[in-house]
Amino acid sequence: MRLLGRAAAAAFIVLLGALPARAGRGIDGLAWTDNFGEGLKRSVSAGKPVLVDVWAVWCVPCKQMDQTTYRDPVVRAESENFVLVKVNADIQVPIIERYEVDAFPTVLFLDGKGNEIARFAGYRRASDLAPRMKSVAEGYADYQQARDTGSNAEFMADYLMAAGNPAGASDHYRQAVKELSPDPDKREACEMKLAAAQSEAGQAKAAIAVYDRLSKTSAEPGRRADALVAMLKTQLAAGKRKDAQTTLDRLGEAFPDRVPGVRQLLEK
Repeated sequence: MRLLGRAAAAAFIVLLGALPARAGRGIDGLAWTDNFGEGLKRSVSAGKPVLVDVWAVWCVPCKQMDQTTYRDPVVRAESENFVLVKVNADIQVPIIERYEVDAFPTVLFLDGKGNEIARFAGYRRASDLAPRMKSVAEGYADYQQARDTGSNAEFMADYLMAAGNPAGASDHYRQAVKELSPDPDKREACEMKLAAAQSEAGQAKAAIAVYDRLSKTSAEPGRRADALVAMLKTQLAAGKRKDAQTTLDRLGEAFPDRVPGVRQLLEK
């Protein structure tokens, strides 16, 4: 997750605040504004995160989200915890370039400084979006404190994972692992979460390396077994069936009771 410097953030907000402001209720009945800079200001004053819906006039899935997802009663209820901003991709180009948006619709979760918490590209059903909205809103106050103080990297990572940003979470888990180095048990537990985030972010090689090391060096038998199981699943997800078979053989030698629960994964 990239954090804007104070000067850069201020300049960015001033630039975007110069865009014309129009606020009102869309066809979904929600109170949107299309003034990005004003949305960030409201976020700061209200202590709420920002939900940005990036759309285009020609985008059919964008219109479908307006007609379905944003009309869902659960999404509407969760929206009360956000500042809602609409960004027209054909007009508000500086925002598109800043956040490197190249798919529509894209939903961005931001903080009041314009830092990205998470994003979703493409059409999203209410059943997918609402839980993420809930996770972002519920942990937002603690997130702001951790962001401003530079403390509690593990909380930041957990928050970003819950929000749907495993790549950003990985960065913070790596920092947390360093902070927890004096406590082997807590450090290894955090390393397991790091590897899970890396796997979900498509960083299979890095995740497998962490799992492999823990499966050999952890003083906790249960963690060694968990690491082998997680490594096997990551290898399968990455298409490395031969490696997964080798891992299964290791699991069978060291923890035969764990084999029945994962053997069928190789048989699929």
